[in-house]
This record gives sequence, C-alpha cells and structure tokens, in this order.
Amino acid sequence: MNPLRTVLMPAAVALACTVVTPAIAGQDGGNGAEARTDRLASFRPDFNRMLDQYDKVFQKLGNARGIRMTSSARESLRAVSDDQLAKLFTKVRVPDLASALQAAEKLNAATPAAGSRTVSATETPGFPSAPPVFEPCHNIAHDSQFTFGALVAFQVLRTVLAAAEFACEETLVVAGEGGNAAGACIPLAIAQDVAAIPYELASFCGGEEDSALAQGTYDRLEHIHNDIEAARAQIISEMRSLSCDLERLMHTPEGQRRSSVPECTGMPYFPYDFPIHP
Repeated sequence: MNPLRTVLMPAAVALACTVVTPAIAGQDGGNGAEARTDRLASFRPDFNRMLDQYDKVFQKLGNARGIRMTSSARESLRAVSDDQLAKLFTKVRVPDLASALQAAEKLNAATPAAGSRTVSATETPGFPSAPPVFEPCHNIAHDSQFTFGALVAFQVLRTVLAAAEFACEETLVVAGEGGNAAGACIPLAIAQDVAAIPYELASFCGGEEDSALAQGTYDRLEHIHNDIEAARAQIISEMRSLSCDLERLMHTPEGQRRSSVPECTGMPYFPYDFPIHP
C-alpha cells in the first residue's frame, strides 16, 4: 500500500468526524422547531446538489455505474414525500448536508478530466519497466490527492447520515412506524454507495499500481544483478587470459615475445626485445 495513503486514512476519518460532529449531536441551532423546519426544507435541494457533484465526478471518470446510481438516488428521493421525510427525522436531527456537499465539490475539483491521464513509458531500451496495470485503471484517477478527497467525502457523508441510518433501522423494527417512513431510507442508502464508489475504485487502482511498481523494482534489480554477473564473468575471463599471456611471455626468449593482447600491438620495443644493457 502507498505509505502516504496509510498515513492519510486516519487523518481523513478524524477530519470527517470533526466536520460533522455538530450535525449528529442532536444540538439544534436557532429556535428549535423553526430551525428543524428550515433544515428539512433544505435537505432535498442539498441532497440533489451533492448528487450533481458526484454525477460530474462519474462523468469525468467515465463510470456508467456511478452515473446510473446517482440517477437512481434522485428518483428514489423524488418518490419520497415531505411527510415521509418528516416522519423519518422525527426522533433524530435532520442531517445537515452542507459539509458533505462541500466535500463532494472538492472531490469534483480534484477529479481530472477524462483522457488526461498518461501512461509513462520506459526511458532506457532493454531496461525493465513496471508491468502494465489493470487496463481500466488508466482511466480511473487514483493518485494520493484524489484518493484522499474521495475518502474524506465518503467519510463525511457516511457520518452525516449515521443518525438517519439508525432511524431507518428503527422504522423497520418498530411496529406501526415502518410503513411510509421506510421509503425515505432508500435514497440515503444509495447516496452512501455513490460516495463509496470513487474511493473504492481509487483504492483498488492505487493498490494495482503499487503492486506493479514493486514488481518493476524487482525486475530492475534482477536486470542489474544479471548485468553485474555478466560483467564479473567477463572480467574474470579477461584476467585469466591476461595471466596466461604474461606466463607465456615470461617463458619466451627475447626477440620472440609477442602479446596476443590487441592493445599491446605497436607498443615501444615491440615485440619486446629488452637487452640487459642499453
């Protein structure tokens, strides 16, 4: 796993909790019922604006499944009446989607346009490069900045909707309260899946690239090792040849000494006639 990603994940969780803690603490701002009415009125448009940001992200990524899910979330929310939403949020605070919308906007800004990702090629002929990653990952953003943004957006939305999730579970198990209110849980569940897609794809492709880089590093080290072994064998062979040549020259009378080493041809006193006295 990318070390940066390992460091950033706990930070993302902490950031998500810090951003949305007031939204799930049950502390209403303003004048009680009036503030709740305002939040309930803004929930639907904020929810759709958040989906708009994810829709733009999926369009840039060319992710058809994500686009279908954002559309499904809108349709599911459209089928929910204001009365159903009000019943769902009877016992819990109406989620404030401002922080989730802001996180989705930042994720959209960090998402590169389709086709802008490039695949680097090896610069040295014959020198191993990283093996190719899973083909679809070439069109899926998964650098540290995007992955971190996707994680924060997912954690923020999940935390914002945490209280609503408990309310949804309660409407399904408490007799007489399931009915109409349960339908309001569907778009919330789909929205969480929508927010999970960018992070899960980026995390998968990041892992694929990390594995490819590790394999590429191993292949390059093996390549260097083989080159060193080949050079070592050649040096040993040349040293043995030189040693044999020196031995032969030492036992050859002066005037008849000739070296088989090409670099020695034409050297002074060739073919090595060294008189005792000048």
